[in-house]
Amino acid sequence: MRGELAGMHKLERSRGLAEQAGDRTGVARAYLHLCWMLTLRREWDLVARYLRPALDYCHEHGQELWLDQLRAFQIQANLAGGRWDEAAEAAVAVIGRPRPSPVVSRCGALLVLARIRARRGEPGYASLLEEARGLATLPMAGHLAASVAAATAEAAWLEGRLADVLAEGLPPGAAAEGTAAERDPLGAFELRSWRWRAGADDGGADDLPEPYRMLLSGDRHGAAQWWQQKGSPYEAALAVSGSGDVAALRTATEVLRGLGARAAVAVLARELRGLGERGAPERRRTVAATRPVGLTQREFEVLQLLTAGMRNAEIAGRLVVSTRTVEHHVSAVLTKLNVRTRSEAVAVAIRLGLVQT
Repeated sequence: MRGELAGMHKLERSRGLAEQAGDRTGVARAYLHLCWMLTLRREWDLVARYLRPALDYCHEHGQELWLDQLRAFQIQANLAGGRWDEAAEAAVAVIGRPRPSPVVSRCGALLVLARIRARRGEPGYASLLEEARGLATLPMAGHLAASVAAATAEAAWLEGRLADVLAEGLPPGAAAEGTAAERDPLGAFELRSWRWRAGADDGGADDLPEPYRMLLSGDRHGAAQWWQQKGSPYEAALAVSGSGDVAALRTATEVLRGLGARAAVAVLARELRGLGERGAPERRRTVAATRPVGLTQREFEVLQLLTAGMRNAEIAGRLVVSTRTVEHHVSAVLTKLNVRTRSEAVAVAIRLGLVQT
């Protein structure tokens, strides 16, 4: 939690000892801690390394107790990786369960869905954030209070409500040890970064971890590169906001367009106009611009893997989603390409220049 990733070796060791002892519950718990700590640190590239084995192990060995939380980490990883359709679909499934979901899982799903809607400029996110805030007052979900505040501040910033961003803060006592800021430190730093964007002066940045130190000290490009390396395209694109770098802002705008982040696109477009750029930024030939048949970003990724000859189970493992989800995406790809088989889809994709041979 302090950012000392050498601690992961101890968690790996605990899992190994549990395996040697034949302690299935201990193995599942160790997997949970590995995914949890990496999620807290936003180490999404490393989360993917453990998440699929963790889910598979718990399924195969009847460790159902841990699955809800592992699925919650998966939803967050999909959000961070720009796989918003999958994240939203899974979040809706959690929220809409006929039986009540665990408080932590429901609160996390509410946050993810609210953020996606706010970033896409869609209505309905405010009620989700309100419910999440209420759940975060409960002891078992108190560690999510910082993330709730950060998500609320982000939504206000996207809409230009800077006074509401500045009014957002952690609940009373959250700075004390063992509370929200201590149990989710990067959530608290994220809130601070939104307040900084709105003009708040919350102190120096020298004591902050990356990328927040770089961002709050004005090194926007360094922060963007950090997020890019972690596999977080949305955060990387927004990091250059306020940089005054026309080329970087244009590139970031195209990334945000590809994600469907219309609210964020509008923010960067206003900045570009303020720099003397007339009209909307020119569309460059990016991946998003080469999808003329209406494929979503995830469907496009599935098509790439189909071209590589992967089966559904292999695609599911690569993308860290269920096989059933892959089946839905493959069906959508075939429909949008107006073909009946996977081989026909690959042939059409090559002909249209969507993939390379």
